Amino acid sequence: MYTEKAMQLFGQYDYSGAKEKLEELREKVPDPVIRQQLRFSYLLAAAYEHWDALEFTEAYQNMDALVMELRRDVRLNFHFLLMDCIGILKEQLDILDALKEIQKLFRSKNHMAVLTQKEYIVPLMFTMQTNALIREAQKKYDSATLLLYRLLEMIEQRRLSHYNIDVSKADFSVGRIYPFVSAQG
Repeated sequence: MYTEKAMQLFGQYDYSGAKEKLEELREKVPDPVIRQQLRFSYLLAAAYEHWDALEFTEAYQNMDALVMELRRDVRLNFHFLLMDCIGILKEQLDILDALKEIQKLFRSKNHMAVLTQKEYIVPLMFTMQTNALIREAQKKYDSATLLLYRLLEMIEQRRLSHYNIDVSKADFSVGRIYPFVSAQG
């Protein structure tokens, strides 16, 4: 029953609820083999919960732990849950690796580095789009709309960054915007 509820919550993108149910179930199951598979599911739910909340470092840590444990166990238990997903989970780990670097760049106020470098901005944009689609599936249309609007802003900011225009440090002086017009008139 807990397993079905956890998977139902997972299917509804309620990763926090799924993680909680999986933890409860893991504490009750005596079989270590099943407990290990529940741990895999728990780590995946935790990674997705943090990714969904744009907590990229925490998402990376959980995904990294999951991929490491799957790689460790694949030789002996290739039929375990999620073993057939190691490739895609590794790709997601690589995406999260780039996304966690974004937080450092934002803390150092280096927004232009995020906007100008594809390895940062593309995963961030797809994360925003995916979050918007999840909110739509959850019938949270106001949140979905806000996320899509933010995505449009990012696209505009990326485009402006090609012209060395940093919207967070906009320079509205006449000579900057219209170089052919003098400041005196």
